[in-house]
Amino acid sequence: MRFILALLALICFANCADVALRSVSVKGTLLCGKEPYGNAHVRLYRVSSKDDHEILEQKQTLSNGEFRLEGSTQGRPANETTMTPVVRIYHKCDEEPDKDTYRRFQLQIPSIYVTRSRVSRNEYDIGKINLQLIYPREESGIRLGS
Repeated sequence: MRFILALLALICFANCADVALRSVSVKGTLLCGKEPYGNAHVRLYRVSSKDDHEILEQKQTLSNGEFRLEGSTQGRPANETTMTPVVRIYHKCDEEPDKDTYRRFQLQIPSIYVTRSRVSRNEYDIGKINLQLIYPREESGIRLGS
């Protein structure tokens, strides 16, 4: 009888831990004018406070400008599973290609795209973004470590 109770408690604990998990995925296409922009650096962050930014996944865009990122709070303590996801895009569209700095801006992913599971069930499609435009709070002269 104790074995059955212990087994039920373990199952309940495992299921309760999964309830705290959050995940998110995002996809899009980057353009420089009308041309696909490959090799831009795209990072998915979990923001938990103003000074705490955790990279969930990072990639470079494909030659056709497309990217897809996914991340979750798996492996974090249950009290650290809140998620305000943002995508940061680092690029050199209309900049000197030999420069070692980038232009950078970020887009916040709406909270309705954060799912309570290990794998995202509701992908956020940011569509096509023209990097020739200057986005709100865009910065230039940024090094990739920033």
